[in-house]
Amino acid sequence: KKEGCVRQEYGQKKPGDEGALIVVEAGRPVPAIVFRLQAASTIAGIVRNEEGYPVANILVQALRGSYGVRGTRTLTQFSSVLTDDRGIYRLYWLDPGDYYVSASYLPQLPTAVNANEDVPRGVYAATYFPGSGDAVRAEAVHLDNGSTSAGIDFRLQRSPAVSVRGTVRSLQTQTAAEATVTMFAPEESASVARYSVQTDAKGVFAMNGVTPGTYILSAKSLSADEQIGFATIKVLDADYLRADLVLGPGVTIKARLFGQVPPGTDLSRLQISFLPLEGYIPAPAASMIQSNGSIAVANVQPGNYLLRASGLPDTAYVKAAQLDQRDVLEQFVRVQYESQAPLDIQLAFDGGQLNGTVTNAAGLPLEGATAVLVPDRVRRHRPDQYRATTSGADGRFSVVGIAPGEYKLFAWESVETNAWVNPDFMANYEQYGLDLSVGSNEKISGQVRAIPEFTEMRNRTPCLVPICLD
Repeated sequence: KKEGCVRQEYGQKKPGDEGALIVVEAGRPVPAIVFRLQAASTIAGIVRNEEGYPVANILVQALRGSYGVRGTRTLTQFSSVLTDDRGIYRLYWLDPGDYYVSASYLPQLPTAVNANEDVPRGVYAATYFPGSGDAVRAEAVHLDNGSTSAGIDFRLQRSPAVSVRGTVRSLQTQTAAEATVTMFAPEESASVARYSVQTDAKGVFAMNGVTPGTYILSAKSLSADEQIGFATIKVLDADYLRADLVLGPGVTIKARLFGQVPPGTDLSRLQISFLPLEGYIPAPAASMIQSNGSIAVANVQPGNYLLRASGLPDTAYVKAAQLDQRDVLEQFVRVQYESQAPLDIQLAFDGGQLNGTVTNAAGLPLEGATAVLVPDRVRRHRPDQYRATTSGADGRFSVVGIAPGEYKLFAWESVETNAWVNPDFMANYEQYGLDLSVGSNEKISGQVRAIPEFTEMRNRTPCLVPICLD
């Protein structure tokens, strides 16, 4: 890591990827480790108000997109800066890639609208480049190594300033709880929260200078137990006075296993985990099967979750699962603080196996590619039907525990995790998939050519970039 250069890890294929392990063995020299550092990138521009005047103390953020377990897009802060007295901002030392840029008002800082007011009458609504108040309509700014994307300017619009007030109480004690309360947009992660306050001793909080919109309220207790709670609110152009939150430790969900287990089958490594559909909810720790066959996942916060089973034998997969008569594979696991019924999981042991190879454009084996088995369109709403793995040094990979059915095999040189569950993303790549049919207990093979990075087509011209030298 060097100031002004892109952060790197040894062996990574691109910035942000995980690096390779370096094996050190007694008596054997470690091969030379060389880093060829590339200059970092910059986004710059000016923020003005609706009358065209520059605005100081506006928070400008460079946001990176990621995909949730159901393929939904979430924005996470990568870098941020405040505009100066000329409305100018400069986000520097950025890794290459795609960024979404937002400009938003911070309640605790003075602007031209409210320079001398403790409780502002008007504020500026959050705006995403090139000029939308809706994150879904934001356009990505692409940065190559060492590039500067200037002219990423904003014209902010004034918005009513309202207050959000409420109380925080503990579910366990049924009394007021002191907590830190934050508020952020649903399509953004908690790292992008623009509103943050602490309650008083009576659990009361107030947020001023809030612009209308839909928000996630999050609270974390200041006590040692660190209980948490969440709520969704819709703020209109009037004060929101009943934004109440309940803090709790979560619930424990017990699971029961069903199915015809073949003699000699080892289930001792089976783990059950719940992956939250909402990125702001923490994922509870996975639970292993106990010697008596019981499974219990603790500290599950109220919300919606995807069921995942790992550590199964090669032929096994989850065939069905129900919670309180709800099909949680077709839908999802819904958790509430009310009395929670046990989760019934049916295992099947007739899964197929795929042994495949990933090649590059020259037909040579490709190491480190992401190979993904994508189910037919009827089952694409079910993340449990997807299988993803990474090709080895010889380009080979193996996928086991495949539910019988029709699939397409894809491979990418580089791809974001869970991007393949997003229909809009996959629409760019359908023609590159290899059709496969997997039968009960069937072993099949397949070879697929990796999709190069940026095949999604941005019509970019390769450019030379400066090298960072010592």
